[in-house]
Formats: sequence, C-alpha cells, structure tokens
Amino acid sequence: MALPATHIRFAADMADRYPIHRLEAYISGAVYPDSRRFTGIPRKKTHAGIHLQRSFAESDFTFGWHVHCLCDHLQAGLYNRLVPGLLKLDELSRWVRLAAAKMVQDQHDMHQIDLDPLLDCLAYAQAPQGENITQINAYNRLIQDTYSGKHHLAPGDYYGLWTGVGVSSHIAEALVSEMQQILEDNALAERICSSYELMLHRGSASSRSLHQP
Repeated sequence: MALPATHIRFAADMADRYPIHRLEAYISGAVYPDSRRFTGIPRKKTHAGIHLQRSFAESDFTFGWHVHCLCDHLQAGLYNRLVPGLLKLDELSRWVRLAAAKMVQDQHDMHQIDLDPLLDCLAYAQAPQGENITQINAYNRLIQDTYSGKHHLAPGDYYGLWTGVGVSSHIAEALVSEMQQILEDNALAERICSSYELMLHRGSASSRSLHQP
C-alpha cells in the first residue's frame, strides 16, 4: 500500500483525466480502500482486480477508489525492482523494507502539493460495503491528524500512523528505523522519490485506456 500523502497526490494529479464533479468524494474515495484496517473488511474486497477495470469507476467516489488501487498497483511494480535486497529477506522483513521505502516517498510527496485543502475533503465519507461509517470517519481523521498543518513528517512521526491502523509497536519501530536507513542512502532515497513521475506517466496512460470504447 502507498501511504496517504502519496495516494492524495496521485489522485490530485490524475483528477483532470476523469469526469470528476465533487472533489471531496473523489479524494475520500482515493483513501477509502485502506480504511479496511479499521473496519476489518478483507483486502480482496477493496483491492481486487475489478477495481482496476474501467467498468468499476462510475462515480466520483469510485473513480477515487480506482485511482487508489491503480497507485498501489503501479508502485508495487516499480518498487519490486527499485528497492535492493528484497529476495534475500523473509516475508516480514521484505514488507518492512518496502513499506519504509513508501514512507520515504510519502514524506517527499507531502511537499509537492498543497495538502491541507485536500485533507479537508476527508470530512466526507462513504461506506460502500455496509461498513460502520464511524470507523471510516475515524480512519479519515487519523490521516487528517497525521498530516494537517504539517510542513514535514520526520520518520518518527509515522509511528502513530502505523500504530493507529493496528500495526504493533514493535513493527512500527522497525518501520521507522528502516526509513531512517533508506534516507541515509541518498542515491536510493532519490531513486525512490523520483519514481513518482514514472508512476504518474503510467497512470496517465492507463486512464486514457479507461475511456476508450
């Protein structure tokens, strides 16, 4: 999963490729799938292949949902080749390494857009699968509380975001430590941050095919 600032930046950059009428519904949809960590909805119900298909996106909210899954899909393809040493790691260590790389990307992305007005969009929420809307609102507020009014997030600032979605303190500490290590490797951190432009290019190509008959 990409982290919230990356998802919001990607959705904002992709917005003019879609027939969006209500920005708040679109941006809310762009973070909605990861609310599953609050609601207990299985990942296959929020991040399935159908959510990448053109037939799925039919409203502002579902366009945002689609863009979320597109972002995750494109980022995963890039990072599996970009982040070194993954094949030597066990499953948990690999996840921590990849998630920490996404934290580096997220830290960079929050500086590339005017984030606060887009965070205001998260006052809007939907529960498209009958979830408890209170839990979805709680997830949206966690994002707002993490990023609103912030000019920068240090690695340690991500600890509360991870524990807020149910990650254990031990794993959250490992994520913060791994992010710090990546940031110390300037060349790797730069490759991670600059990969966004390729992700956006591929996303734009995908959106054009979305509207083809």
